[in-house]
Amino acid sequence: MPTAPNAAMASTSAGMRRLLLAVALGCASCVAAAESIADRALGEAFWEEMRRRGLSSRLAVPIAVASSGKLLAGTSPDAQTEDEDHNDADQSGGGKTTTGSGSATLAADVFYGRPVLRIPEAALFTPENIAAGAARPCLEGKLTETIAHKRATLGLALALAVERRVMSSSSAHFGRWLDAVFAEPPPPVLALTDRQIRAIAGTTVAELHTEISQDVALIEEVAQSCATFAAAPLTRDEAVAALGVVLRHSLAVESSKSPSPGTGLETLPVLVPMAELLAVARHPDIQLAVPLQESAVMTPSGEEKVLVQVARRDMSAGEEAPSLWPGRFSNSELALRHGERYPRNPIGIGGNITLPKNWSPNRNTPNFREYGRDNCTSPSAFEGGLSPKGWAMRSYIR
Repeated sequence: MPTAPNAAMASTSAGMRRLLLAVALGCASCVAAAESIADRALGEAFWEEMRRRGLSSRLAVPIAVASSGKLLAGTSPDAQTEDEDHNDADQSGGGKTTTGSGSATLAADVFYGRPVLRIPEAALFTPENIAAGAARPCLEGKLTETIAHKRATLGLALALAVERRVMSSSSAHFGRWLDAVFAEPPPPVLALTDRQIRAIAGTTVAELHTEISQDVALIEEVAQSCATFAAAPLTRDEAVAALGVVLRHSLAVESSKSPSPGTGLETLPVLVPMAELLAVARHPDIQLAVPLQESAVMTPSGEEKVLVQVARRDMSAGEEAPSLWPGRFSNSELALRHGERYPRNPIGIGGNITLPKNWSPNRNTPNFREYGRDNCTSPSAFEGGLSPKGWAMRSYIR
């Protein structure tokens, strides 16, 4: 009886043999069918490897491979559902009000402190993990002067553009997710008319459209040095589509350096390329959503870095899955980035942060201790915003 890795390798080899046979026979339809089989085999092998490296999920929506919808070994057949578009994003780009409820539920009981999701870093969509790192050389030396968060965002967008253009083996792994997210319209901030741009002038998001437009232009500029686009340059529509995916679907990871859970100190944005997570609700309130956290697990091949979403209480099978955390955004920002707004968003309206020049996150500096007397120990303490009723944030007044 072959082991799981050996079985995956055998499946991949069988798919490749069918492809070579079809090419030898010169049958176009046979080639297409064989390529589909080979892609499915590659996807199955990839996700089986991720499971060996710690991938697990307690969602009732199963983690399937590629576009076949085939369940992985160990996933309950009772959890299988049709591959429907459950994304909460407003398809018209309008700015709907949402309560943050999703359609994903728990397939099994999850006790307090146990992971609902555990995702190896190797399963994330990054410039290093896709297209044999084809997007990475394009970024070398091009964004060195850009702040880390923006550099990560633009890097993810360029990686998406590269992957969509070359359709490498990563497409077999993430095909369902790629098809789903690129089928969505761009976020409202990337589709504003001149009249709408004038309408937001003077508001707290007046500069957001300009900033995002500059990001699109920067992606096009960086792509000029990428071999993938040497023959056919990256178009603006491609750059807009790729950046739109990052704006809508990137998740914030609560940093291990946070003073305490729920403070909102986040790391760089990440993309989790699992179509099933599109059915999970999101919420900007870190007290309501459960953010991904950095962690590590021991596997047969050694220690593996993972991202985990941990249950904050005992949860029963059939309950709605915990919401994912997209990061700290005000409703005005979410309306432009996601086309959504939330009635219980603690950020309220605005959400701009202005840090004093002498503020430092280093706890050992005199300035940090001085600001600490007023509980100003994190960037969020300097966030100015209004509640939906017009009240200023209490922490900011203090």
